[in-house]
Amino acid sequence: MAAVGRQPVIRLLQVAAIFGVTTHAASQGEPSTVSPIIGVFSLPFKPFPGMPNICGRAEHCEVMPASYVKAVEAAGGRVLPISYYADSKDVELLGQSLNGILFTGGGDMPIPLAAKQLLNRSRAMHFMGESLPVWGTCLGFEWLVDFVAQGSLQAGFRAFNVSLPLRLTSSARKSRLMGSAPAKVLDALVNGSVAFNMHHIGIEPSRWEQFPALAETFDVLATSAAPDERRFVSTVEGIGGLPWFGVQWHPEKNTFEHGISADGTPFENIAHGPDAVAVEQYVSNFFVTQARLSMQRFSNPALAARRLIYGQRISMALNPAFVETYVLHYECTGQSSQTAKCGHVIRPGDRPEKPSIAAMPLAHSNSGMTPPPVFI
Repeated sequence: MAAVGRQPVIRLLQVAAIFGVTTHAASQGEPSTVSPIIGVFSLPFKPFPGMPNICGRAEHCEVMPASYVKAVEAAGGRVLPISYYADSKDVELLGQSLNGILFTGGGDMPIPLAAKQLLNRSRAMHFMGESLPVWGTCLGFEWLVDFVAQGSLQAGFRAFNVSLPLRLTSSARKSRLMGSAPAKVLDALVNGSVAFNMHHIGIEPSRWEQFPALAETFDVLATSAAPDERRFVSTVEGIGGLPWFGVQWHPEKNTFEHGISADGTPFENIAHGPDAVAVEQYVSNFFVTQARLSMQRFSNPALAARRLIYGQRISMALNPAFVETYVLHYECTGQSSQTAKCGHVIRPGDRPEKPSIAAMPLAHSNSGMTPPPVFI
């Protein structure tokens, strides 16, 4: 029994020896922003048959799983929603004011122009010695990859509703994301199955190597293998200090998504134990710490405060796929997804009873789950 009890400790010490890590995150530099504002993209909502319309009296709306907001806020950040159809002029203002950008998971939809504009801004700032960090989860990871190498992504991955271990690469040890992780977190990621996956799109390591732009932009920190043993790139970060970070898995779900099916069983196979939660907390703290290094500010703090997500309506209509979801309406012009231009999120008290103009939603693909989720 004593020998068996020593095994977790031995594994942890082995990881620590390999990576040369301590049990606390290495310093990311002197923070310059105590309460950074993170711009988080919401996505158009279109209900599947039998799914409730959570947009209320408005014809259209956008949604954001509350788990992403909770993760940012628990790490000390603040969330400012950004519309999928955000107007380029407003995006220019946001690019000069925000401290970080987060692309959430979601159904299959292309990277919007607003996200591309902010990525270009982030990269330009990096070359000037400044920082606007970007994080992408699942669909957000795919947006990062597609932005750098359009057409590189592949379909047919069977990483549905499964928590998987990571296989770290040689680049992980020297990386900002993995190199500063506590040994307990690395042990959980490598030797446990705490990285929850829900996707059919991804990119194999061999295909990654076929696109020089990817190797010139990102270091691959880890891969994972789906249950059918098809391996995919799972974790990346920008090279040369470029503050872009992407994971094909869902750290936020470990702590904040506890959906229960009608029969009383967990809706998804998410790890919720202490080690899994520690992984989410480390990842969230890491990104918010990166955002604290940004020195950008809104010129009008009062206006910025009105744009934060505080007070927005939360719905449980998409439970158990998402326990809580923000339902968001924006000030938009244009009658279709091709012409829509959206600005500020509308505060609930300011919302007209029947908006006359709103952005049209995009079609979502069915992930094969029952009921089909809005986000994968």
